[in-house]
Amino acid sequence: MIAAASSSDDGSDSGRGASGGGASIEPETARALQDALRAYLLTADASAVAAAEAALVAAFRTLATEARTHRISAERIVILIKSLWYELPELRTAHLTRQQGVLAQAVTLWIRAYYADAESR
Repeated sequence: MIAAASSSDDGSDSGRGASGGGASIEPETARALQDALRAYLLTADASAVAAAEAALVAAFRTLATEARTHRISAERIVILIKSLWYELPELRTAHLTRQQGVLAQAVTLWIRAYYADAESR
């Protein structure tokens, strides 16, 4: 399992999972999410953007289910998403403006997916 980042109020790492009790997500979920993030970053063809976005939203829905199961807050998952994002080697060749724009859009998609799933329950 991959621990979702956690820090104390003073910003130091508490060594605990996102819920304060060692909560984490499955490695397969983290890999699928990172693959979807990579595809979303690398999609330059306008006709393929919708498919890449749909794959990312699907990964986010799986992640939302796990986050709720392990009581990991949406905010902690944003930290995890950013951590996985900055591990992508493809970022080295992507223009900074594109990096920031795609990441911001991905976080927006995460928030929508998380709360859309919550509302449909």
